Amino acid sequence: MGYDLIIQNGRVLEGSGTPSFPADIGITNGRIIAIGKLSGPSARAIDAAGMIVSPGFIDIHTHSDYSFHLDPLADSKLRQGVTLEVVGNCGFSFCGPLHGEAGTVLHDRLKGYGATLEPTWTTFPEWLDRLGEIPSTVNIATQIGHGNVRAAVLGFADRAPTNEELKQMKGIVGEALDAGALGFSSGLFYAPGSYAKTDELIELSREASTRGKFYSSHIRDEGNYSVGLFHAFQEAIEIGRQSGAKVQISHNKCGGPSGWG
Repeated sequence: MGYDLIIQNGRVLEGSGTPSFPADIGITNGRIIAIGKLSGPSARAIDAAGMIVSPGFIDIHTHSDYSFHLDPLADSKLRQGVTLEVVGNCGFSFCGPLHGEAGTVLHDRLKGYGATLEPTWTTFPEWLDRLGEIPSTVNIATQIGHGNVRAAVLGFADRAPTNEELKQMKGIVGEALDAGALGFSSGLFYAPGSYAKTDELIELSREASTRGKFYSSHIRDEGNYSVGLFHAFQEAIEIGRQSGAKVQISHNKCGGPSGWG
């Protein structure tokens, strides 16, 4: 059998927990079609003697939303073996919405890169179209960020949304989830996410729940800076309980001696 590529003489560590084993890997049309002692012609061969060959790593919490547009080669990720990144964490998502004061959120984040980037999109589906034009070397999955959604509708107002504003927010979240967002994320430790009450987050998380998707959160406190760590955990659990969405707590940590027990 012929292959487009054979990776030869490496030790395969395939992630199931079993010990590594010596094997060759045959690849055709971008897919692994054979693992074992392989022979036959190939267009290309890589000698992996003395090396481990494994599936690409999944980085489930990153903020590379912006850097893909500035450096699509993602060399620093590839050199760590990462082939899939999950972005849109902590309530900030470069994928939109970017109308209203949500653009302020974007530009504040970009300052840290020392670069300017003017988006050509305002909604999640438009961002997907733009992403498809970028020759990125890694796969990208994203969440829709609560901070962007809230800023687009309420700006940075420290108040609860009206019924009409909440309806707009739910529509934005639902549109993104229907277009392919993995879930809905929040960042409650900083503005504008910190202005949201629990009821607002429950309603928005229902958009994820009804679609079989999850709610992730940089929770409201990391120690005893505001509401307290345990209250922040309890809030995240309550959001999941009342909305029906699965919950992922992004940073499971206790900041400061007061949180150490």
